[in-house]
Amino acid sequence: MVIFDLRINKLGKFTLDTKVSKYKTIELISTFRERDFRSFEKFLASPYFNESPLMIRLFEVFKNTENKSEISKFTPIHIHKLLFPEKPYNNTNIRKLLSNFNKLLEDYLRQVNYEKYSKFNDIYLLREINQRFSGDLFVKMLDEYMNSFSDNEKGYMTYYNNKILLEYEEFRHFLSSFDVKCMHNVAEKIENTFKESVIFNSVFIYLMIKFHSFFCTHTLKLHPITKYFRIIKNDVPYYKENFPYVYSGYLLSVIFDKNDYSLIKELLEYMSSNSERIFYGAVDFILNLLMVYMVTKHESGEEITDEDILNLLETFDKLGVIKRKRLIPPHYFTALARFKRNPEEVDETVKFFSSQISKVGPSLRDDVFYISAAYLYYSVKDYYMAEDYLAHINSKSPFSYFEANILLLKICFENREFGKFALVFKKFEMFLKRNKSFPEKVKADTLKFIHFLNEFSKLKKSRLSLSNLKSSVASEPPFFNKEYLLSI
Repeated sequence: MVIFDLRINKLGKFTLDTKVSKYKTIELISTFRERDFRSFEKFLASPYFNESPLMIRLFEVFKNTENKSEISKFTPIHIHKLLFPEKPYNNTNIRKLLSNFNKLLEDYLRQVNYEKYSKFNDIYLLREINQRFSGDLFVKMLDEYMNSFSDNEKGYMTYYNNKILLEYEEFRHFLSSFDVKCMHNVAEKIENTFKESVIFNSVFIYLMIKFHSFFCTHTLKLHPITKYFRIIKNDVPYYKENFPYVYSGYLLSVIFDKNDYSLIKELLEYMSSNSERIFYGAVDFILNLLMVYMVTKHESGEEITDEDILNLLETFDKLGVIKRKRLIPPHYFTALARFKRNPEEVDETVKFFSSQISKVGPSLRDDVFYISAAYLYYSVKDYYMAEDYLAHINSKSPFSYFEANILLLKICFENREFGKFALVFKKFEMFLKRNKSFPEKVKADTLKFIHFLNEFSKLKKSRLSLSNLKSSVASEPPFFNKEYLLSI
């Protein structure tokens, strides 16, 4: 069902607007899942948050929409008809209603986030106590709160933000009692926390920029960040002993900078032996970056073996990435499908994907499952099943479409379906040249791969020698899927 929006043009005539309306309220509630609707309903029922029955009626319009995907197409006119079918459309009133509802939506999302990170939100309680009491209750509660943190919670940006705010409240507490010595000590703590926070977050930013540079010809400048990495470099043993996340990030940055594959084993062993001291968000972050890096290098024909990647997959399991009730990096599934090639375990692995795929972000979930299952069957040469899964991938997602077509070209090539190959090649080539979602380096490497594969397909038909073409591929600098071409 398409919801039409009637608008008045400059000539005073009505026009039909079939585009999806970009109203903030609609955009926000379009992200809701069933559990969100249930939770938000309880939120609206509380007089503390909402005293308007009309807000509940509007909520029920969204809740009772059978096909929730239609919500993104709702317009003020459509909502007005559902709420007030007997009344003429009043643009001012309906927009005011949506605005008030949007405020409740935002309050609800704040509350959800507050509860999700409740441990980091005691600052609000302690701040209130600091203002209400002049005795030692604040200091006692502050000590209890700070001692409740374990080492592996360091590294959250929220941890440092709150720690600085708490130490500032402590400073204010001693300021009110004119305790100069304690004020001086707390000021030093604030300075040290700030420095530690900057170094921790510099690791994250540096790694993301370096990771970005693998796929882009234009890279962001690192000058403001590198000075903090020099601090780590000048005292590596200290950070190795006291800050496992910083040292792990430092090792990964050296791997990125120097392509020093020998450090991969050291990094994984260090993270495994210090897993309880590294907060799980950092474990996921570092392993995910390393996974993409290693798969990219492997497919580019560099010195990363199947065994290296299988070892990394085992580390995911050892560090509990899969067992935790958190999001699993999507690259874990695709790598597991591509490198754990055991024909006898294919069906069991697909069942495993089905049981764990809910831990992938909702926008990627379905496509990650289909592309992973397709790679799995492709790896054991069951091309029929591989194509069947590829057919379910969302062609409107450029990244899913990209992955699916790379694999589809390989399947057509290996099945010797050269007529179909030519059609897929032509369509995919046009997509790559026109699409702006991908960095230029990725597009250039992919175009190089599909053009070489196209040349191989022509050689297959005419039975000409492969040696010259393989020599041309071998002489090229590393590019994604180079290894595949050399294996033909």
